[in-house]
Amino acid sequence: MSFDVNYRARLWDPVTARTEIERVLEHVDVLFVSAEEADALWGWDDEQAGMAEVAAAGPDEVVLKRGSLGSTVWVHGERTDAAPFAVREADPIGAGDAFAAGYLASSLRGGTPHDRLRTANGMGALCVSTLGDYEGLPSAQELADFLDNKTTLGR
Repeated sequence: MSFDVNYRARLWDPVTARTEIERVLEHVDVLFVSAEEADALWGWDDEQAGMAEVAAAGPDEVVLKRGSLGSTVWVHGERTDAAPFAVREADPIGAGDAFAAGYLASSLRGGTPHDRLRTANGMGALCVSTLGDYEGLPSAQELADFLDNKTTLGR
């Protein structure tokens, strides 16, 4: 099971959110959390130590969304990082969901941790480059071309 923290401060305070999230971690295979969420909920001074601590509570993979800094995953005691894609941001809505979809799709295709992050970063980048939460999502070929830095008409 995958779980995206998706913390919203207006809905609950950090202590309550962290407590409830930690109750389900033993059932989570892949945890998605942004750097901002991790800071608000756990106050990580050291990302790697924080990811290892959360992973010890259950998730096989802790995926840290770092926005314009790329992304990181902690899988079975090993850290993997992937660089971001530089795009002009038009609308950030839907980027987290696109990121997660890219990561999970690459995982289902047997991608390495780096492949998964790179696909996730590409999906997030393409999503924010257009208005709307799903309008910028690419076809499989458009995503492959983007990841290979191929310029195509229509994008």
